[in-house]
Amino acid sequence: MTHASNRKNVNFSDSTMVDLLRRRAEKQPEQTAYVYLKNGETEESRLTFAQLDQRAQAIAAELQQKSQIGSRILLLYPTSTDYLEAFFGCLYAKMAAVPLFPPFMNRTLERLECAIADSGATVALTTSAIQENAEYRIAQVSALKQLQWIASDRISTDFRQSWRTPAIDSHDLAFLQYTSGSTRSPKGVMVCHNNLLQNAALQKEGFGNTPESSHGAWLPLYHDMGLIAIALQSLYIGAPCYLISPTDFLRKPFRWLKMISDYGLHVTGAPNFAYDLCAKKISEEQRAQLDLSSLRVAFNGSEPVHAETFERFVTAFADCGFKREAFCPCYGLAETTVFVSSSPRNTLPLLLDVDHDTYKSGKLIPPTPESRHYKKIVGCGRICLDLEVAIVDPETRRRQPTGKIGEIWLSHASVAKGYWNLPQETEETFNAVLEDNTERRFLRTGDLGAVIDGEICITGRLKDLIIIEGRNHYPQDIEGTVENCHALIRAGGSGAFSVDTEVGERLVVIAEIDPRELQQSQDQFDPDNVIAAIRQSISIHHDIRAHDIVLLKFGQILKTTSGKIQRHACRAAYLHDEFEVIFQTKQKSPPAGAA
Repeated sequence: MTHASNRKNVNFSDSTMVDLLRRRAEKQPEQTAYVYLKNGETEESRLTFAQLDQRAQAIAAELQQKSQIGSRILLLYPTSTDYLEAFFGCLYAKMAAVPLFPPFMNRTLERLECAIADSGATVALTTSAIQENAEYRIAQVSALKQLQWIASDRISTDFRQSWRTPAIDSHDLAFLQYTSGSTRSPKGVMVCHNNLLQNAALQKEGFGNTPESSHGAWLPLYHDMGLIAIALQSLYIGAPCYLISPTDFLRKPFRWLKMISDYGLHVTGAPNFAYDLCAKKISEEQRAQLDLSSLRVAFNGSEPVHAETFERFVTAFADCGFKREAFCPCYGLAETTVFVSSSPRNTLPLLLDVDHDTYKSGKLIPPTPESRHYKKIVGCGRICLDLEVAIVDPETRRRQPTGKIGEIWLSHASVAKGYWNLPQETEETFNAVLEDNTERRFLRTGDLGAVIDGEICITGRLKDLIIIEGRNHYPQDIEGTVENCHALIRAGGSGAFSVDTEVGERLVVIAEIDPRELQQSQDQFDPDNVIAAIRQSISIHHDIRAHDIVLLKFGQILKTTSGKIQRHACRAAYLHDEFEVIFQTKQKSPPAGAA
């Protein structure tokens, strides 16, 4: 049971997302709500608020004939305006949407099957093209074959006349957001209408959004950052939103920034790797075509934010009109709907130098003249509205003093209802109490960090923390060192984790060789040279020796659908020799407990 009595509500004229869209359709019927760019370049579809309202009614009417109130409905679409029509169709029918992805990719099929089984969904909404293209896969996979498939693009808008308006409460379930599963199997976070509205208010304040704050991004709509932080936030403030697909961005990163330039967009966002990719892959000739002066907020979240990325991106696009203060590190997670904190608008991000030795011992302390090394930490923003943050020792449940690293606990009305069908995990995660205060309930995020100068600073994940010889090592720090030590190592293509050996916990590093860089390289590939660079950089920057270093073929690193590395899964794959290895250092002793 979620104790919401200590989580204050913000006053809204709308109590549900259905109320919000219906009001937009009534007050701003002809205003553009969403635009989708085919191939990331040309407009394929455009929806006004009135059109979205009408399409949602028509799809809801179809669902009411095919399923029951409270049912879970799968959304299996690529990025498109169809996705948003279907999402609101579920809400209008008082059924819980389950945003997922088309059943094409083998690696994500297992996650899709898990979500189908866990949610108990029996109906899938998609497009006629997706349904036809996936017929073979559907016939071969039992979980897909048993679904009732509905192609929403075949539903006539006139069918909205059959829609029966259900009684929807602010605390009714709106959708299940399946977590990225970066540390274990994905879980369905239960997000209600009130959670969405409360979180939208947090984001509006954090980014300083107004009705003029047009949004645009390539983020997938099955992921909370794309769906909530981009698409639903634009609806909340009443501004237009422009969308391109993740595939079109990855094939040509220029398309993302060209969209911002062409439409004069004010707000965008992406994980850290996307900013790095743009800085490295967009040519000078392409940059000359860009005007990024309209951008007020370019938020960076979903994965660790690196100070080096900030400098690279700002330097690369300063002549395009990009302003340093537009770069906006932020923090969030599915269990809080999505948004927690962000750097204030028109404010430079907090870049904090801390002593490296005390950082390893669990404290963020400025370097002194005696400090041997220092580390740069990026602040992820100030706390908004009435959201409460506690930095807690996860063992004693005691608040930690300023600067001490602990688990981040959160309390606010945008904290979700819990995990679908997991009452015990819901109680442990969503209803934690402090040692000295058992009245107020907190969400245990599993993230490690501290509050410095009023900003949340994230240092890592509790379950990913590497502890060797009594010192803490954060895997993302080691991965950043690895990826910057040699040109042939792919950005975002490394992993660091520990294994049990006969002499205790030891570090293993895996790294993908970038085939594009390899092709462009004039030198013959020498794996010993790459290994030596990794080993030396880790030793210098982290004062630790790697037990094993493994060079992998492209695409071997296991990641979630949102791009986060699955270190636990990578560790298991390493222990069971499941990677396609190019080169591997000899181990002095085999890892123990390969399970």
